[in-house]
Amino acid sequence: MPNRREHEKISKILLGKTCTKTHQMMDYPAKYLGKKHRKFFHNNPLEAMAIGQIADGDAMCGYLHYKLDTDKEFAKKIKKWIKILRL
Repeated sequence: MPNRREHEKISKILLGKTCTKTHQMMDYPAKYLGKKHRKFFHNNPLEAMAIGQIADGDAMCGYLHYKLDTDKEFAKKIKKWIKILRL
């Protein structure tokens, strides 16, 4: 799962913006729960999309964060292509 900087970089590449507020909101519980923070805001793509819409005005920010954190294969492929394309 990507760290905050990687989330922002991937968002910038795929969505044209860093979606910083979305990533901060979705990962806020990590401050207290560590990796277990994904029990909150990472259970339902619609919940993540609502957070993205509220935080950054773009539901896709939330969906991308959710997908990167819950689908290891997707995250791996995205990171691979970013490395290949040297983005």
